[in-house]
Amino acid sequence: MKTGLFPLLAILLLLLACQDQPRNGLAEQNKSALVVSPLHQYFVRSYPDKPALVWAFHDVNNDGRDDLILIYRLDRERNAMRVILGTGGTYTITNDVPAPISSQTIAFKDIDDKPPMEFIVQGMKGTNMGYAVYRIENSKLVDLFSEGMAGCCG
Repeated sequence: MKTGLFPLLAILLLLLACQDQPRNGLAEQNKSALVVSPLHQYFVRSYPDKPALVWAFHDVNNDGRDDLILIYRLDRERNAMRVILGTGGTYTITNDVPAPISSQTIAFKDIDDKPPMEFIVQGMKGTNMGYAVYRIENSKLVDLFSEGMAGCCG
């Protein structure tokens, strides 16, 4: 492990300990909330062959409405993530970014103390671990900082 990586991982763990808890797709009881969500239904209509793996609802564009952060399967070796933004009956799907293959988590943390809300995605592929901090800017998913994502997402 790189010596510079340890302090970054310690900071990430501290951030995750102080996070808002997502309504995450890992819990089976939350699957029904995803299925009935108009945001998810819009995603399914747009990408019917992309099964959802992990998700969380949170207002990430500061419009007062929950959005859907969704990690989904592309194929056996690749996952991707998009955010489905809901704005009063119309929906926008952001660009996709590579997402971890296993042990995915989505956490919310207002890192810069101003809107919009940032969120942290972390996970693994084999023994490779990575994380990234994202924000929505102009309906686009922007990677603010990442470490190890190339190894866990590709």
